[in-house]
Amino acid sequence: MKELDQKIKNVFWQTPFLLTCSILLPVLAWDGFLLYPSNEYIGVWFQRSGSLMVLCAVWIEFKLFRINHLSNPISDNVKPWWDHEISDFFSFKYSKLISLLKFISATIAVIGTLIWGYGDSFYRLVH
Repeated sequence: MKELDQKIKNVFWQTPFLLTCSILLPVLAWDGFLLYPSNEYIGVWFQRSGSLMVLCAVWIEFKLFRINHLSNPISDNVKPWWDHEISDFFSFKYSKLISLLKFISATIAVIGTLIWGYGDSFYRLVH
C-alpha cells in the first residue's frame, strides 16, 4: 500500500510543475520573452504556445489516468476484499484532488486549444 501511495504522491508532485509550465508558456510568448525569429510575428508565437499548453494538459491527464484506477475502481466483480479496502482508502484520501486536477487540466486544454486556433487574431485585436 505504501508503494501505491508513493506512486500517487509522485504524480501529485509533478502536476504543479506541468500546470505552471502550461500557464507560463503563453504568458512568456505574449510578452515576447520566448526567443523567436525576428522575421516572424510575435502573435504567431503566442498562438504556437497554445499547442504547448495543450501538450502539458494532456500530459497531466495521462499521468492522472494512470493513478485514477487506484481511487476509483472500475469493477467490483473480481476484486478480493483487500482490494476494496485499499481502493476505499485511496478514494477517501485522493479522489477529490484527482477530480480537481482533471478539471483544471481539461480547462487548460480548452483554453490552450482556443489560443492554438485563434491566438494570433486575439493578439492582433489586443495590440
